[in-house]
Amino acid sequence: MTSHQTSFCAATGGWLCATSIAFLLLVSLGFTANATAQETQPKSADIGGMSEPSKRLAEINKRRKDRNYVIPSQPLENLQKSIDSFQDKLYGAIGLNLGLAVNHLFQGTTAARPDTDDLGMASTAVLVGKLDLVNRDTPSQGEVIFGVEARWDYGTTGPETIGFGSVGSGLGTGDTFAAYEPNPIILREVFWRQGSPEAGWSYRIGKITPDGLLATSEYFDSTTAFLPTGSTGSNAIAFPDSGLGLVTAIYPHPRFRMFGLISDANADRTDFGNINEGDLFTAVEFQAQIAPPQTKDAGYSTLTFWNNPGTANGEPINGSSGLSGWGFFLKHEQELSEDGRHVGILRYGKSFDDSAILYKQQASIHYVQKNPPDPIGLENDMLGIAVNWIDPTIDDARDEYDFEVFYRMPLFPTVDTSFAYQAIIDPAFNPEDDLAHVFSFRLRKTF
Repeated sequence: MTSHQTSFCAATGGWLCATSIAFLLLVSLGFTANATAQETQPKSADIGGMSEPSKRLAEINKRRKDRNYVIPSQPLENLQKSIDSFQDKLYGAIGLNLGLAVNHLFQGTTAARPDTDDLGMASTAVLVGKLDLVNRDTPSQGEVIFGVEARWDYGTTGPETIGFGSVGSGLGTGDTFAAYEPNPIILREVFWRQGSPEAGWSYRIGKITPDGLLATSEYFDSTTAFLPTGSTGSNAIAFPDSGLGLVTAIYPHPRFRMFGLISDANADRTDFGNINEGDLFTAVEFQAQIAPPQTKDAGYSTLTFWNNPGTANGEPINGSSGLSGWGFFLKHEQELSEDGRHVGILRYGKSFDDSAILYKQQASIHYVQKNPPDPIGLENDMLGIAVNWIDPTIDDARDEYDFEVFYRMPLFPTVDTSFAYQAIIDPAFNPEDDLAHVFSFRLRKTF
């Protein structure tokens, strides 16, 4: 291994790895002892973004109760009512809460390279569940959480391929919208979680997805908000794949929280990996509401430090190049109005030692307006605007920029539709084109 490939652990005398592991062990041991707390109160949002299974489940449950939409007629209304009734009875009987979301994306570009497709479509679906088992309806509740994910196309080109392959973009155009091969369905996550912000502690252990937990926001989600990979993901972090891991968090103040994460650097989302190889991705994240929150939905600014020792065979996995390295990621998220309808987000991340497979650096500005003005006074609609910049890991690739805008609205009960436009400036891997226009139409149905 060359000097520029040495890990952060080695470069810093191992303080990050040692601190991360000690933090995880102390929190899990020290706070689990208080797991008998019985105060009954609603649980606040825990760590993680919208792709985290319990947050996805909460979003689906909320969407089931929405009664504001453009067209009052509901497709499959009788089926929806039957499913709602079954889910309510199931939760009442055994504490199992289930939710299903199906998403479809059509996408086209004006700047496809020769012999590549300029139109594509693909679908994704996720079945999420939470089984309440210990101290039910208390802050110290213990539960099993799982997420089953499917991605498929129809013999077409997936939008994710349109961006990376046809346009030659490093930012991408439709994150997650590409078929899983060879099997379209995988068990993405299953873990035990206990605790909450109200309890002052939480931990989870099992098969986890680190990129759904670190440097996230509820607005970085390709099924409900922004679409491109570089706009929704923190890919200056060398994320391992979904695999076995441990996360522990403490919440010393309503406006401050921190957590540590350890997971298998050789993980494979299609199975449980091989954690016995001993390569462990570690990270510590600090979260704070820097200015006083205006509403209960206010997000947190985050500072993340991470270390990836590389994979056992040096081959890339997920966001990891397979090389040892480290980095940091900073996100500032702030409500911009007293009613919380306007939200601004600034991000910057940097990877050292070529450990992240996609970006050496990335930066972005995001603006979100919830319930923007419209002629019919819709609720639960959203407008988003973003500008992104990336410095790709590949040396001869260009710096790439984009401008994007999306609008999402509830078309029918439990059916959302979105329109999105993206202007890609200087596609990183396509020096023949300096500008590509991408148009997207997205449908989402929840059960």
